[in-house]
Amino acid sequence: MAAKIKLKRETGGTGDTPTTSDIEAYEIAQNVTDKRLFGRDGSNNIFEFGINPTSIATGAITATGTVTANSQLASSNLVATGGSVNGIVIGASTAAAITGTLITASTNFAGNITGNVTGNITGNVTGNSTGNLTGNVTAGSGTSTFNNLVINGTVDFNTAVLTDLGSPSNSTDAATKGYVDTEITNLIGGAPGALDTLNELAAALNDDASFNSMITTSIAAKLPLAGGTMSGAIAMGSNKVTGLTNGSASGDAVNKGQLDTMLPLAGGTMTGNIAIGSNVITSSANPTDDTHLARKAYVDNVLGSATAAATSASAAATSATAAASSATGAASSATSASSSATSAAASYDSFDDRYLGSKSSSPSVDNDGDALVTGALYYDSSAEEMRVYTGSSWKAAGSAINGTSSRQTYTATSNQTTFSITYDVGFVDVYLNGIKLLVGTDVTATSGTNVVLATGAATGDIVDLVAYGAFSVSDTYTQAASNARFAQLSNNLSDLASAATALTNLGVTSTAAELNILDGVTSTATELNLLDGVTATTAELNYTDGVTSAIQTQLDAKAALSNPTLAGLTLSAELAGADQTVSRVNLKDYGEVTNAIGNATGSKTIDLTAGNSVTATTTGATTWTFSNPTASDELCGFVLKLVNGGSATQTWPGSVDWPAATAPTLTTSGTDVLVFITCDGGTTWYGFTAGLALA
Repeated sequence: MAAKIKLKRETGGTGDTPTTSDIEAYEIAQNVTDKRLFGRDGSNNIFEFGINPTSIATGAITATGTVTANSQLASSNLVATGGSVNGIVIGASTAAAITGTLITASTNFAGNITGNVTGNITGNVTGNSTGNLTGNVTAGSGTSTFNNLVINGTVDFNTAVLTDLGSPSNSTDAATKGYVDTEITNLIGGAPGALDTLNELAAALNDDASFNSMITTSIAAKLPLAGGTMSGAIAMGSNKVTGLTNGSASGDAVNKGQLDTMLPLAGGTMTGNIAIGSNVITSSANPTDDTHLARKAYVDNVLGSATAAATSASAAATSATAAASSATGAASSATSASSSATSAAASYDSFDDRYLGSKSSSPSVDNDGDALVTGALYYDSSAEEMRVYTGSSWKAAGSAINGTSSRQTYTATSNQTTFSITYDVGFVDVYLNGIKLLVGTDVTATSGTNVVLATGAATGDIVDLVAYGAFSVSDTYTQAASNARFAQLSNNLSDLASAATALTNLGVTSTAAELNILDGVTSTATELNLLDGVTATTAELNYTDGVTSAIQTQLDAKAALSNPTLAGLTLSAELAGADQTVSRVNLKDYGEVTNAIGNATGSKTIDLTAGNSVTATTTGATTWTFSNPTASDELCGFVLKLVNGGSATQTWPGSVDWPAATAPTLTTSGTDVLVFITCDGGTTWYGFTAGLALA
């Protein structure tokens, strides 16, 4: 039977729902405020009409308000026209297509979307997106896959990483990190860590944007490996230049092999001749063999005995006068003495013909008025130099250079060609930045006062000029020749200091007392020969007074006290020359007296009268003084062998001029040899280094 429906009006407020206490079973109540109907079934359940109806079989439903379905609103052909559908899941269990001109989602879409989507999509899109995607795509998490993605704007990955890129092949393709790392590694090519970045390379290039043009210009100024012409010096330091071929031209470098064929400074045996020309040969050694060359000092020493020889000659003349008064033996000895005197006179004349003494100008004849002989010498007092006769003219026997060499060093200005130096023509070397120039081709050296480069030097070029001392050697005697010459003087007058020995050497048998009886006798030799062993008095012998004899002639030819000529002389004591000149002599086997000072400290004087060879050992700071040189018109010098000179301060006289105005740095522990000369009586001394640290 049908249930009995009871109507009950509910007067609750908006949204109120009746309870079982408000209505009975099968009653209907109305909320008159929000126009809603409620009922109570037989099971005491309160329900609302129009919320969860099981089905509605009717025609069209027109609702001016809200139609609420608490469970489902099912229809196979539901058409909702106009308005909006709110809070409904479409296709929750069975999905179907949604067609419309605009679909707006306030939260998200799930499932496939076919068709154009206009507007922003916020949230995750799961599934494929087919068609054009216009706008920003923001993915908070997950993975987005795109095929043939074209981006017209920018892509901001933030901290994300773009992965799984293929290897690029086109110039516009993106590159992977591995590809870039490989390319950079190949580009670096094992460069060191300090040069494997562009910044490090730029720093190494001094951040010079014009490095290419700069280095190109710089390389153009370098010497090619194939060779070329240097414009400056090469400082080799302690390095070597190797692989040199033998030099052939005057400007070529020479190698060690070529130098090994040269005569070492330490000496050796020559295989060819040495042409001295106008140069000199210097030596401190004395000749000990007939083939040795005698040096000037040796010859000067030998001839230094000439004064004593003259004194002895005077004594010999006196003895000869007495001997001439002797008998037959005296006459015979006189004849022999005359022969020796004649020979000595000839020798002296020969010497006098070769050394003409001091002249103010070049002579045209010798001291006897005879023609000049080749090799003759004289001292030119005007030019203050020795000169030698070549057979046609006089030329300097010495050199314009004081010593063995003179050096000048210049730093050239731009295009400078002329540089000053005093030299003998033909004896000067010119070096430009260490390279020797060819005289006559690269440089002109004919004036004797300067040299002129063929091509001007560059600014800063170093020009070294070296002038060498030159001299001419006159006629010289070997030791054998000198012995032969002096042997003539030693036959009869070996020791004129002893009258008895002189008589014996002259072959006189009479005693000195017997010969003295003849003092003043002028008899002839025949007359005197009768007197052998005579004991007669002077008065008895005067019977021969006035007789002109051969003895008188011989006596007249004897050597005079002034400028005598002697055939030989042997000294047994010191010969004092009294600062007189000895000319045209050859010396052999001579020595110089050594002034051995010993330990040197404080003030020390080198007295030239004590010897021209001086030795000393430094034991403290020393102040030196030079005394008693020869006269101002003579060359005077001495050699000083100084041991440990560098161990203390050496103060030299202010009158000493050193090369380049600088005294040498001496050896602290060792032997040095110094040479000092003066030509003006000691007003100016010239000091030279003969050798340092000799060992």
